[in-house]
Amino acid sequence: MAMCQLRCFVCCSGLPWHVVVFEKIVPRGEDLPPKVELTAHVQVLDNDETGDAHVNTALILSSIRVYSTANPEVTEVELRSDNGS
Repeated sequence: MAMCQLRCFVCCSGLPWHVVVFEKIVPRGEDLPPKVELTAHVQVLDNDETGDAHVNTALILSSIRVYSTANPEVTEVELRSDNGS
C-alpha cells in the first residue's frame, strides 16, 4: 500500500487556473534515502467559476482518477489545499 499527498492551488483572478500536485515518497533501497516524486495536473478554465466549490471538487476528483490509473499502487490520498477559493 502506498499513500501520497495531494496539494491543491487555485487562482481566482485574471486567467483562472487550478493546480493539483501529487507528492509520493518512493523508497530507493536500504542505504539510500527515499525520493519525493511530484506529479502536477494543471487545468486552465475558460470561465470565472474557480471560486465555485463544485467546480473545484470536480477538478480534484478528475485529477485523482487520472493519477490513480497511472499509479495503481497508491491506495490512499491525503488532501491539502491553499484555501484560495
